[in-house]
Amino acid sequence: MFKKILVPTDGSQFSQDAACRAVALAKESAGQIVAFYVDQPYSPFHSQGSGNGFPIVPSFKKAKDKEGQRILGFVENLCWREGVSCRKVSKESNVIYEAIIEAATENGCDLICMASHGRGGTRAIVLGSETSKVLTHSKIPVLVCR
Repeated sequence: MFKKILVPTDGSQFSQDAACRAVALAKESAGQIVAFYVDQPYSPFHSQGSGNGFPIVPSFKKAKDKEGQRILGFVENLCWREGVSCRKVSKESNVIYEAIIEAATENGCDLICMASHGRGGTRAIVLGSETSKVLTHSKIPVLVCR
């Protein structure tokens, strides 16, 4: 059975549901969870600016870091309640699917458990499904939850 499961999460309800399933699977197999969050690098287009045309970089970065920790904390709390070992990992990357595969490899994971959908909108249409890309490129088994 799987002993180390990477759970990529973006905080969406879909990824939270996938995390619940991954934790249940880890509990059944006496495995552990690696909760993973991809933080996209800062872009001046993310900020509204300070009124003088310059972005508010420090406060924006701090808010993004806090949001990432909140999202990872959800998975960590699930694991804690179920008595499953959990490690939180985050990485900054513009290429989400590659970051997911790299994190699974670097952390010695034998399964990636992720949602079939995450945050969507225009970004999802332009970039395509990250899950689809992970399925296409990963040599590590991928469990897709709906």
